[in-house]
Amino acid sequence: ASGATTTAAATTTAAATTTAAAEGDDTNAGTPCDDAKGKGYYAIKDGRLVVDFGGNPEGKGVPTTGCKGTVRGGLRVGFDPDGVFDDVSGDFDMGDVTGFTGSVTVQNLQGNSTAGFERLEHVGLHLTFEDSPEHADLRGFDAVTFVGGNVVISDNAKLESIGLGKLEHFRPNTVGYKVGGDVTISRNPSLATLGAASFASLTEAGYIYVAENDKLETMDAFKALVSVMNVNINHNAALVRVDGFDELKVVDGEAVYGEGQGHLRLDYNDALEHIGGFGKLETIMDFLGVVCNDAMKTITGFGSLHSIFDELDVFVCAPTNQWEDVSGLSRLAHVTNGCEADQIVLDAAPGCGGDGGSGAADGPTPTWYEGAQGEDCTTVCASKDEVCLESSFANVANIDDYTALFKTEKAWCTGLANDPHRTAPSVFSNGRPTRSDCKYVHERPTEERCGQKDHLFARFCPCGAERASESGA
Repeated sequence: ASGATTTAAATTTAAATTTAAAEGDDTNAGTPCDDAKGKGYYAIKDGRLVVDFGGNPEGKGVPTTGCKGTVRGGLRVGFDPDGVFDDVSGDFDMGDVTGFTGSVTVQNLQGNSTAGFERLEHVGLHLTFEDSPEHADLRGFDAVTFVGGNVVISDNAKLESIGLGKLEHFRPNTVGYKVGGDVTISRNPSLATLGAASFASLTEAGYIYVAENDKLETMDAFKALVSVMNVNINHNAALVRVDGFDELKVVDGEAVYGEGQGHLRLDYNDALEHIGGFGKLETIMDFLGVVCNDAMKTITGFGSLHSIFDELDVFVCAPTNQWEDVSGLSRLAHVTNGCEADQIVLDAAPGCGGDGGSGAADGPTPTWYEGAQGEDCTTVCASKDEVCLESSFANVANIDDYTALFKTEKAWCTGLANDPHRTAPSVFSNGRPTRSDCKYVHERPTEERCGQKDHLFARFCPCGAERASESGA
């Protein structure tokens, strides 16, 4: 009990700290960083952080003496519409300031150091680093834990690696977004790898866009990411392997962008041979596209993927190709709008009409049992000396699926309704044979369903022999 209390207290404290940082506080009242005069921005002049509220007439800037913590406003480094604070080197002093409630925009930073950002922890809006010609890495940003908007890293001629390994949070849920901001990594011609340290702590993101990085060869990033709205990895000419995304479970952009969002695309990467990673990904709410990667040989990632709620497009555009193994798609059981794919993929993916071949073990085939009123499927299957097959709920994703599986055998089920909970498929069980209300899986199954129950409904349960991937062993 004491452990739970401590955790709750820590969570509350962390949330309060993030809110305070995002809004600013009164610790800078009376200092040059007090924005009572109006909205302002910060810049670097003569190696020190200065503040300018709406434009200092002489461009001298006001020293930030006495300022500390997160200050109200944004920071512009090397980018000044008035041309006053241009030609800035990355070796500068921010004093005791550790964050900004606005954006941090870095453009055309001179030299090859980012040491001036080493104390930066909090960025209230967007973090942008672009058009800086000499920087090989972004080590100065290793302390950043929160970005309230998007991260843009683009057009940096000599950038070879990206860290941001402590970045945990994007925009908080309290402003109406299901998950966080976007990550854009584009047109960095010397970037060779996005390694395991890149975005290693980030758990939620909006749109991840990795494109036109001509020397990028390997990806093993975003190791802790659990949910994302969309992913695009395309036109990286030297990219050979895509791994990482180890904890990702769902690609879903519908809550923010609307219906038909939630796609994963890896397209037009000419040298791409192998897609691993994505080992826990179960559901893609829109489509999966792996298109015109003409060196592609193996897809062994996606080992848990069972549902795509639009279409699957996996094919090469070259006249010849040496596919070797697509066993990563062998558990894909449900594709709502069909498959456009090379034959080896069609043969491997059950959701495309295949049998799960290409070297992968066959997926479990469930036997559906009707439970008693108020009984969960874990209990129903245990009574049959079997286990509940969680992945099989994806096969009942709409009215047509429900009708095909149950209605012809259960003539008393004359009405169908969307499931507002996690207990579908099921039937209202208050007085057979007059009962008529049945539920199908309107909420596409991205969460655990086996253990759920409804005291008024009898559930239909997919049961089968125990497998490590189903039992959690």
